[in-house]
Formats: sequence, C-alpha cells, structure tokens
Amino acid sequence: MKLNLRMKVMLIPLGLVFLSTGLLMAMAILIQKHLWQDMLGDTSLAQSQLILDGLKRFLQHDAIDIGCIFLLVTAAAFIAAHFLINRLLANSLSRIVASIRSIAQGDYNYAPPAHEAKELRAIVSEVRKLARKLEERDRRIKQEIAERIQTEKELRTAKEEWEKTFHAINDVICIQDTDMKILRVNQAITTLFGLEQQDVVGRHCYEIFRGGLGVCPGCPTLAAIEDQKPHRTIMHHEARSKIFEVSVSPVLGEGNKLEGIVHIAKDITEQQRIETRVSHSHKIEAIGTLAGGIAHDFNNILSAILGYGELAKLRLPADNPATEDINGVIQAGHRARELVNQILAFSRKTDNARLPVHIQSIVKEAMKLIRASIPASIEFKLRFNAQYCNILADPSHVHQVIMNLATNAYHAMQEKGGTLSLSLKKTALMNHTISDLKAGLYVELEMSDTGQGILPEIKDKIFDPYFTTKELGKGTGLGLSVVHGIVKSYGGAITVDSQVGKGSTFRIYFPMIDMHPAEQRVADCEELSQTGTERIMFVDDETAILLYSKKTLEAFGYRVSSFTNGNAAWLAFRHQPDDFDLIITDMAMPAMTGMDLARKILRRRPGLPVILYTGHSETITKEKARAFGVSSFLMKPVTPSELLKTIRQLLDNKAAESSLPGQWSSGRQTAALPLQSPCLCGHDVRQLATGERV
Repeated sequence: MKLNLRMKVMLIPLGLVFLSTGLLMAMAILIQKHLWQDMLGDTSLAQSQLILDGLKRFLQHDAIDIGCIFLLVTAAAFIAAHFLINRLLANSLSRIVASIRSIAQGDYNYAPPAHEAKELRAIVSEVRKLARKLEERDRRIKQEIAERIQTEKELRTAKEEWEKTFHAINDVICIQDTDMKILRVNQAITTLFGLEQQDVVGRHCYEIFRGGLGVCPGCPTLAAIEDQKPHRTIMHHEARSKIFEVSVSPVLGEGNKLEGIVHIAKDITEQQRIETRVSHSHKIEAIGTLAGGIAHDFNNILSAILGYGELAKLRLPADNPATEDINGVIQAGHRARELVNQILAFSRKTDNARLPVHIQSIVKEAMKLIRASIPASIEFKLRFNAQYCNILADPSHVHQVIMNLATNAYHAMQEKGGTLSLSLKKTALMNHTISDLKAGLYVELEMSDTGQGILPEIKDKIFDPYFTTKELGKGTGLGLSVVHGIVKSYGGAITVDSQVGKGSTFRIYFPMIDMHPAEQRVADCEELSQTGTERIMFVDDETAILLYSKKTLEAFGYRVSSFTNGNAAWLAFRHQPDDFDLIITDMAMPAMTGMDLARKILRRRPGLPVILYTGHSETITKEKARAFGVSSFLMKPVTPSELLKTIRQLLDNKAAESSLPGQWSSGRQTAALPLQSPCLCGHDVRQLATGERV
C-alpha cells in the first residue's frame, strides 16, 4: 500500500519523536545502570537488594505513568506536526492545486497564493508560467477551432450551393472518368430521360443516349480523351426524337494528366424548330417581297392588257367575230388578276377577308400549281361534283389547305410513287354524324394517297403543332395543325382514315352558303356610259397605262391632263390649282410618290376628289389613304369600267355637296348627245380612234 504525500510528511516528525524519546530513555537507562553499579559497589548486599527492590517497585508502579507520559509526548508531537504541515504545507499545496485546477478549467485569471513558504514559491512561479503558456496555447487552439468551424461551414454552404446549382441546371451534366463511366449526374437526367441518378452512376454515357449500342458516331468524348481539348457537336437522340448540343471538356490534374471528363448535353430540339420556323418565315418573307415586286409590275401590264382590250372591244361592232376573241382576252386578264391576288394573299401581302367563293375554282387553281411541282411518278385523279357549291372563305386559306394536304400526300408517296386523288361533292349531314358539326349542307373535300399510311399510335397526334414524323429539315410539324385551325375557324371539320402501307384519306367539311360569289363580268354598255366633261389630272409613270387611260377618259367626255411623274404634276397644279376637278395618281412613282402628291394637293385644295391606285404597296392601305383625305383607293389592274364608275361617283358626290350654300362648284357638264351608235357602248369607231368627244 503506497502512502500519500500527507502521510509521508506526518510520519517524519512522528519518527523523530520516537527516535528522540528512545535515545533519551536509552541514555537514562545507561546512566541509571552506571549509577546502580556505583551504588551497588559501594553498598552492601542488603542495600543492593533494597535498591533492586526499589527499582522493581518503581517499574511496577511508575511504568504506567511513564507510558502515559510517553504517549502524551507522542500525541503532542503528532498534533504539532499535523498543525505545522496543514499550516505550512497542506494549505499551500491545496491552494496551488486549486489554482492548477482553475487553469485546467480554462480560468487563466486566477489569484495565485501570495504568502507561501519559500520552498513553495518556486512551484507557484512555475505554475504561473505554465498558466501563461497554456493560456496562449488555448487561445491559439480556440482560434484555430473557430477558423476550422467557419471554414467547414463555408465549405458546407458552398457544397450545398454547388449541388443546388448543379441540379438546377436544365442541361444534363455528367462527370465521367477516363473510361467514360458516369461518376455523377445532375437532376436533369430524370426530367429528360426519366431515370434516377442512382440508376445512371457507374454506367457508360452511350448506354444512356443510345441504349448500349456502342459509342455514338462522332462522339466528342473520345476526341477530348485523345487530344485533351474541349469539343462540341450536335447529336440526335433517335429513341426520344430529340436533338442535343453536346459539349465535352477534359479535367486535367498535375502534369496535365487526364483525370476525368465533364459532359454537358443541352436539349436544343425546340431551338432547332424555332430556327427552322424563323428560316422558313424569312423565306416566305423573301418570297412575299419578290411576289410584291412582281405583282406591281405584272398589275401594270394587266392594266394595259385589260384597258386596251376594252378599248378594242369598244371600237368593234357588236356583231364583229373578233368581239368574242377580245372577250376571251379580257376574261383571261381578270383570271390573271385573281391569280396575282392569290399569290399576294398566300405570301401575306394582302388582307385576308372571307368572301363567297366557288371552292371548285380555287381547288382547280391550287392543283395546277401543285401538279407543276410534284414529279410525274405521282398520278393525279380529280373528281368534281360541286360545281355550284359556294363557301364563305378566304381564297388564300383554302389554297393553303389544299397545298398542305397535297404536300403531305406527296411526302408519303415520294419514294415509290402512287396516286393522289381529290374530289369535291355536296353532302348533307345529320346531327352527330360528325362530332362538333351541326346538321346541314356541307361541301366535302376528300384527298387520298396511296402512301405509307399513318401508324395507329400517332394518329391522334398528327394535328398537334410541331408534331412530325419526317426527317430533320423536311418538315416543321405545322402543316396539318394549320389545316385543322383553318377548317375549325370556318365552322367545319376534318377527319382522317389510314391504313399502314395502303395510304391515308383526309375529308374536310366546309359549310355551304346560299350567297353567290361576285363574278367578273365583261363591262356592258350601262357600266361604260359614265360620261362627263370635268377636268382630270392623270399621273402614272407607266406610259402604256397613261395612254390608254387618257384615250378612255377623253372618249367619254372628260378633259385629261396626263403626267409621268409627281413633280411635273405638282408644278402644273401649283400654277393653276382651279383647273382640275379630280386627281388620279399612281402610288409608286420615282422622285415623288402618289401619296406625297395627294397630300400636297389636298393641303392646297382641301376636299378635292383624289383617286390613289397601286399595283402593290406595303406602306399604304385603304384606311391610311382615307385618313390622309384620299377619296378612293383602287388596286391595279383597274378596268375602264371600274375607273369610270369611281370617277362618276366621286364627282357626283362632290356636285351634291357643292349645291349647298357656301360650297365649291365642280363645274361638271352633262354629256350633250345620247349614245346611239351601233357599237357596244354607242360610240362611233372613228370618234374613239381619234379621241374626239361626243
């Protein structure tokens, strides 16, 4: 059993007491022995015996007292030693231990013992030094711990933000090793491919994109592994009909050693579709611009053809055989005008308005255009049983429906050829015969092909916008959706029947109307007998139009001043503004447009009748022209009958206004002679040829 420090220190004085007492007793015994020896030597036996007996009695009677005295002395020494130890050592040591415990608990501002024994002061000094060192070390440790905690917090926050950003990116991001195995992938893999992240990690990237069919052709990852440079390419995901822009960047470590690959796949399917639509829109816009320019020039030519045709007819007797030929020329000119209007409408250069139309005529014209663009390997079969069927529609819309359906049929038969059949007929539908259609009379347009047909699983999707089964670059997915939208907007319906490998049949139902479309008629005598004697300014940069218009107007009594440009016309008007009762001007002219000329004239003579006409213009419309004070806006080609009728209406209206007090008078004079010539409109051939007025 080991003794502690307190016991060891207490045993020291106790041992000293016992040692000193034993020495004293030994000395006393030795002294007593010598005394007894001396006493026994000097005394007799009897006396010695008496001394020994006295010593026995002493030992017998006084030993207890001596033992008690010894014990008292020992106890006193023990108590004195204990007191001294507690006073000088134990208490000091306890205070030093308490200080050390305070230091151990982190209290470096303790009060060190001030009145310790000299021997303990060194311990206190060392404890103080140790406390300072521990305090400094503890401060550094706490600072390091705080910095480490802050660093770990920042790292944890940065990691969380990185993970949130990583998973928030819509593009598929794969971190791969050098063997093209996926080590990490973001959440976009679930959105685009329906796969969980744990199902992807450890697999090769081409297993995800190609279903394990091997490395993708033109894989940029292989190129990045080979030359350790970034690569980018466009890849098509066949299984999901998506297009991806794939970019691959190598991750290099020390010594430019390849450690991994960052693989980013961006879904650009919609972007490609938008770019295709924008490109298509640009093409349509370019075609429209070209069509507008062609229409402007062609309408000028048609104006001359129709004008001179009607003039030639006026110069012939009614029974002349050439009259029928001229009627054919005029009718062809009207058809050409309708064709130009359809081209402008198709290229969206004219306003779309629903009018009563013969659907058969529109279908025939559309099929003529389609026949010219589809190869002879595809046979056309047309059957029309709706000659007198009229619908309320925009001709360009019907034209677009035919074009889109025929284009789809052509693509279905492009490889092997076939037959494209189209038919028109009347049909009476009862309630619920076709969903969403009311009972009544309809025009049924049926178009069928002998192509590859439509798969049953996609039949319900063919009218969805941007849905297409064609190869990339061969379709926008808008054709059938546009057809569906047009037909629905007209209150009609469209149905489809198809068999894979045998072809498809589309049936479109347009509601019939009782109204009859306005037919182009050759001008009769009544329309061309709009005579007058007013003064007219005629401005057009086309000499042919200017000549026949001047002859026509003068033949009907008007006095015409003709000009080939706006500047000359404005100078003439500015010098004699009261010499003109009506202004007729072309819109598109060099130096000064017809609209600019009209504005100048109307500022000088407000209320003066002005007719503005053009073959095509994107900068002016009928509403804009009237807002600037133009009385009438006509589109070329303008026939003599239309021009004469418009002139007469404007002048008559002006004359009616001038009859009110304070109004300006047009000065119109009525034609002097009735029209009784055997010609169609009563004019003598010689008079018309010379331009003399009746």
